[in-house]
Amino acid sequence: MSDTDFDLQAVSILPPTAARLIRRGSEIAMEPTARPDFLHSVLCQVGLPRRRVVGNTFERMNGNVSLLVEAGKLWNGKEWQPQPLPYGNRPRLALVHVSSEAVRTKSPTVEVGHSAREFLLRLGIGTGGEEYANFNRQLRALAACRMSLGVGLETLDTKPIKRFAAWASQNGPVTS
Repeated sequence: MSDTDFDLQAVSILPPTAARLIRRGSEIAMEPTARPDFLHSVLCQVGLPRRRVVGNTFERMNGNVSLLVEAGKLWNGKEWQPQPLPYGNRPRLALVHVSSEAVRTKSPTVEVGHSAREFLLRLGIGTGGEEYANFNRQLRALAACRMSLGVGLETLDTKPIKRFAAWASQNGPVTS
């Protein structure tokens, strides 16, 4: 019996969701990486909320690291529009993509494409109606939010997207 056979037998006694995650993680670990992705270590430990959060702030801690996310507003050319807190896998995926491209190109400016559809395709996400609308909402929320990262006794205040002019029309950024 190999080590892998033993591991798969051990996984079979776990709840189905946990077993599926472990199996998929094992498959991913076995695949060679052609293009590694990057994300700040604090965001790897304490990421964005998985589900919609009531209120305008979200905090998560793990050991001596902490993430504080505050909802912001975006200018639409006429007024400031409040945005919700970003949540779910879409803004996380966008953060990984933007971080990875910034590291690869050694530039703080990241080209996301000429349209939301083009960016979705770059991320490997479907471009259907509800998916498209949800992605736009989440990206606007991510662009508007402010993040504070705490590591030990150090605090870094930042915005994940410092300048948001993506897919702007004459009336300002696309809104729904």
